[in-house]
Amino acid sequence: MYHTVKRIVVKKDEFIIREKVADREYRMILTRGDETSEAIIRKAAERVRILYEKYRQKYIKTLEERDLLAMVALQLVTDLVRLEEQNDTTPVTQKIRRYIEELDGILSGN
Repeated sequence: MYHTVKRIVVKKDEFIIREKVADREYRMILTRGDETSEAIIRKAAERVRILYEKYRQKYIKTLEERDLLAMVALQLVTDLVRLEEQNDTTPVTQKIRRYIEELDGILSGN
């Protein structure tokens, strides 16, 4: 069973959430029972609104709305990249492998 909400087709097991950013409303379709995604989206939208308002107040006379949104996107992605780099365990894993190889060499008498 399908029904349409303002040109958005929604299945019976889906629902729409609405979030407002920069004076525009955005709709997202989620699967029923996916409360985790809904909470994350709402929290993300709130952070975008907070950053947008911060930049808007700081640059109200010099920047257009799309520039403010670009700055918000850049700030959020910078934070994401920083987190990804902090969680990158490759250097530590490589160092541990080298130590294991050295220990194996010592224990085997090579």
